[in-house]
This record gives sequence, C-alpha cells and structure tokens, in this order.
Amino acid sequence: MVQALKLSITHHQTRPEPDAKPFQLSSQIWKGGPCIGGTLDVSQRGQINGPVHWCMLNDLSADAPAPNEAEWDLEQINPKDMLSPDGAAFLLVVAMSIAPQVEEEFNDWYETEHIPLLRQVPGVICGRRFKLRQVPHRYAAIYHMTGLEAYAAQPIWHTADTTPWIKRLRRYQIDRHYYMYQPD
Repeated sequence: MVQALKLSITHHQTRPEPDAKPFQLSSQIWKGGPCIGGTLDVSQRGQINGPVHWCMLNDLSADAPAPNEAEWDLEQINPKDMLSPDGAAFLLVVAMSIAPQVEEEFNDWYETEHIPLLRQVPGVICGRRFKLRQVPHRYAAIYHMTGLEAYAAQPIWHTADTTPWIKRLRRYQIDRHYYMYQPD
C-alpha cells in the first residue's frame, strides 16, 4: 500500500533560504500571493489582489513528523505519491473548508469529477489534493502549470467550474482562498 506523502507550505515576507531537512524529498520557492479565483471572468482570473510574499513548498516523506514552523501541514490524498514537479511556470493553490453535512459528497465530487477534468487542461502539469492536518483550511488543491493561460483561459477549466455538481456544492464551501505563484 502506498503511503501518502506530506507537504509543508510556509509563507514568508522576504525570500527564504532553502535548507535541507530530514524527511524532505524536494523543495520549491515561489513568489506571488492571494489572487482572484472562482470567477468565470477570464480577464480577472489569477490576478494577484493582495500582498506579494514568498511560498516554500517542501515535499516530505510519509513518516515525517509534523513540521514545527509550517503554516500549513498537509497530507497528500490524490495522488498519494507524487512529488511537486520541476519546470512549472505557475502554481495555483486553492484552499477551503466544507460544511460537514456534505463532506463525503464533496470528496466524491473532487475525486471523480473536478480533479480528473482539471488534469485534462492543456498546460496543467499536475493537480494534487491535500487534507490539511491543521487550520486554517480543511482541504487544498495544488496545480503546477506551464503558464497562467492554463487557469485563465482554457475552456476545460471553465467547464470544470460550471458543472451542475460544482454549482450545487459551492454554497457549502467555506473560507475558499486562491493563491497564484511564479518560481523565484
């Protein structure tokens, strides 16, 4: 049985220095911030609309202890064993919680409809789902992309964001946030 990898995400006001840690499998540094998401207006999608900061992603082995300094401590749930790929030009992070009464359906929708559709978008290198092991959110999806146009203008992404199932579940999503980053 494949053990789920872990990921830590830390946010920094200045560029962090990479440092190798026990259990660390890979590390990436990105620069960006909160962005406009969840809109069908392609002229607005992915535009940074908050303070710029640096984000460090550390892929960790399944047996890694919870990182002390991580703002977000995540367990990878789909796929369980994929590292952050090299060579991406953009990183989209979508984080949210979900109302408990629809959590099972939410997970079913994400696994059977949403992630499979978004993995078909030209320019999406990979899409991964995570369960946060602590606050501020319950779930996160991270998409490594070849460029902003994968998120901003692809018809398949639009289709994935307008299915009847997503329209029904959107009202149960709590505290949804979008973040867009470029390599630094």
